[in-house]
Amino acid sequence: MLIAHIAALPAERDSFRQELSSIEKDRPNGRVFYAEFPEAWSRIPFPGGRVLLHAPKYVQDQILGAPEKLCSENWLTHLHSIDGPYLVVRMEGDSIEISRSLYRGLEVFYTRIADHLAFSTSLPLLLRLKQDRGWTLDPDYCQRFILDRPAFSGATAISDVRSICLGQSVRSDLSSISTIGVQMPREQSSGPIEILTTKLSTLSRSFSSVSLSFSGGLDSSALLHCLSKAGVDFEAIHAVSPLPYADSERHEAEKVAAAYSRELSIVQMIESEGLGFAPSMLEQPQYASPFDVDIFRAACTERPQGPALPPTNALMVTGHGGDHVFLQNPSWKVGFDRVRKFDVSGFFMDVKRRCTLKKTNFYAGLWQNIRLLLGRHADSRGLHLPTWLPGRARTLAADDHYLLAGMDPRTAKFEHVRSILLGLSTIELHSPDNNSTLHPLLLPDVVGTVLYRPVRELFNAQHDRVYFRRDFHDSAGHDFAWRKSKRSSSASLFKYFRDNQDPLLEWLADGIVARQLMLDADELRKSLMMNGQVYLDDDFPALINLIQLEGFVQSLRRHSQ
Repeated sequence: MLIAHIAALPAERDSFRQELSSIEKDRPNGRVFYAEFPEAWSRIPFPGGRVLLHAPKYVQDQILGAPEKLCSENWLTHLHSIDGPYLVVRMEGDSIEISRSLYRGLEVFYTRIADHLAFSTSLPLLLRLKQDRGWTLDPDYCQRFILDRPAFSGATAISDVRSICLGQSVRSDLSSISTIGVQMPREQSSGPIEILTTKLSTLSRSFSSVSLSFSGGLDSSALLHCLSKAGVDFEAIHAVSPLPYADSERHEAEKVAAAYSRELSIVQMIESEGLGFAPSMLEQPQYASPFDVDIFRAACTERPQGPALPPTNALMVTGHGGDHVFLQNPSWKVGFDRVRKFDVSGFFMDVKRRCTLKKTNFYAGLWQNIRLLLGRHADSRGLHLPTWLPGRARTLAADDHYLLAGMDPRTAKFEHVRSILLGLSTIELHSPDNNSTLHPLLLPDVVGTVLYRPVRELFNAQHDRVYFRRDFHDSAGHDFAWRKSKRSSSASLFKYFRDNQDPLLEWLADGIVARQLMLDADELRKSLMMNGQVYLDDDFPALINLIQLEGFVQSLRRHSQ
């Protein structure tokens, strides 16, 4: 999709249509903007304008069941009740209105060209339209991404390009842009298991077949229970890898499935360990975000991404996002919520429970929380700063996503909501065919079961995600709701750094991110050697993020030329 002021368009427009399989132009007499959008998009005419819709079929079934609502004054209220990803564009007169779902769908980028705003779902297309080959990275966005403090405020890796936030709806006359609404998860009176059961029962009716990606862990076990409880006919698929924990994981998965009289469909997965690093494989795909970059893609051109769906109207259900929503890792800041209100006994109790759960030192936990009261740089407290990142500023810019608005960044609740946003931002975009992948634990109503709860209600000294576990156990009656399972990818990551140390260093040290952020190549080499020859240290999350970021900007350069 491309919407731009006619003054921003070059004389030759055909080159900007290559990424759009079938184009429809919209430029009635007197209208100042030019719109191009794929013919596959749904369109609903109404007096004085039209509505454009991009969504998978199961979401279209919900929205187009009452198409007149998209043309009414309360169109946003209707959209905010929808489950799944959507992008809606309303064009009327000389203004446009764009609404993005909180559940991640297509990204919409915008920038200023010839003193007017231009919007597109393709960032390379927008950069080609700008005809600016010297674009620069946004150093704050890049630093935040590398340090595991990504921005959800609409900033992008490119300094003068922004995106519409998840869940945000805007209006623009191409001279200015303003927010007209946001999708807030509704506070729920029912528990997550009841909501998931209802959602899966309803949504599965849009598909001819349903499959569950089933690891046997807490999230996929809860979804297996909900699908069974809802009476959905589905196949449980268990992917087996060559990693050391695979046999025990399969055994546990089979025990859970047996409780529901189900047999698993086993799929053998291929690991990409030991294969040569090929940066070109990271640069070839087009990405909407650095989150979409799979670092293992560069090591194997034919790496399976998951159980393959046949070319039919099929649904794959996964447990992605459950650890973010129901809080697998409560922040060490949990005591601050109490101590700032002078609830001393509650402060000691919360810190002790968290330290017991994570097996960390109680007195260190007390001191960390007390330091928050004394320090100004709350967002950087406890943040590991790699030596290869120059400046290593201890302050990060505020993140103004509306779900974080007004929240104190020193609180554990701020960290929880940011983790939810991370889960939403890492949803894979759906394929263009009729097959769909659904991550029901990230649906807004499911998020609403915990969004307004204090963090202290989401864990105890024995278990993380205790609210979700308790609700699951109350509904299913099985003790595996309380089972502690932990899988680690550290072995494969260590081998990844070990086998690809030299090509990684060459690619990263000569890359766009290194040049524009002035990374220290010597320190970067030391860090890669440590993580590939000795052990994974505190740098390794930043190294992975750096690889993702470099892959994203290299791909962007390739496709915007």
